[in-house]
Amino acid sequence: MLAADAPALREKGVEARLYAGALGEMAAPFATTWPMTLIDLKLEPGAAFATPVPMGERVFALVLDGEALLGAGRRTAKAGDVAWAEVSSSGDGFDTLAVKAGAASARVLVFASPVIDEPVAMGGPFVMDTREEILEAFADLRAGRLIVG
Repeated sequence: MLAADAPALREKGVEARLYAGALGEMAAPFATTWPMTLIDLKLEPGAAFATPVPMGERVFALVLDGEALLGAGRRTAKAGDVAWAEVSSSGDGFDTLAVKAGAASARVLVFASPVIDEPVAMGGPFVMDTREEILEAFADLRAGRLIVG
């Protein structure tokens, strides 16, 4: 989705552009097999936004520009930093991630997604749940059973 096509919420000093998930009354489909929320925040100096994130989902913020205070503890994150939030209790509805720009403007991407909570095994180009599945994937590759293209 291009920025021009993404719905946006504008408040004093804040532009929140939604690329996937929900933001207030707005919704944007996610083009992945696993549900996710992606919100692009642009904040003027000192502006704050209570970013709604689904309850029980894993959340992280990537600061693209400037400096931001994140979460209830108002931890400082600067451009290039990734900050993980505590997973809130499961349930319906939304929790919030507080984001506030520092003395200069800030741009922050906020991602949220349900916790997968499964084991991960990696080998070569494959990522599966178990080592046995990795070995099976390599056997399928050698036997020509994988679809390429």
